[in-house]
Parts: sequence; structure tokens; C-alpha cells
Amino acid sequence: MYGTMRDVGFTEADARCLAARAGRQLSVRQLRTLQRAAGSLDQPVLEMPVGDVIAAIRTHVDGDTLAVVARLSADCVRTRMEGQAN
Repeated sequence: MYGTMRDVGFTEADARCLAARAGRQLSVRQLRTLQRAAGSLDQPVLEMPVGDVIAAIRTHVDGDTLAVVARLSADCVRTRMEGQAN
């Protein structure tokens, strides 16, 4: 899961956080859709037009999975920011 999150453009720290949380909250089917989306990218996310990244994700990942990933991403960012404040 960590590799998949890195492949779709998350930072190392956020990818680790997401991988730990997503493994508990997403089904195997949902995790596989994320892997397929990452595998469909033919170059690093930062080098791709935003529209191409969105199209690849939209093709492979359903809205419910995206909602969970968005919520988990927000949780990871919040955790990281709280750690920096201390």
C-alpha cells in the first residue's frame, strides 16, 4: 500500500500514514483499485498534467474509495501538523 501511495504522488510521510490507516479501513477490492490506478500512470504524478492524473484515478477508483482516501489524507495531514506544532 505504501508503494501505491507513493506512486500516486503522496510524500513519504503521508504515504506511510495512509498505508497504515488504509489497510485497516479499505477492502481488498478497494486497495486493488488504488493499485490499478497507480499502475496506469506512465510517468511520475508530478510530471503529469492534472487532468491525466484525475482521468486515471476516475477510471479505476470509485467515489466511496476516494472519499475514504480523502478523509484518511486529511487525518494524516492533521496529525503531521499537530506534531510540528509541538
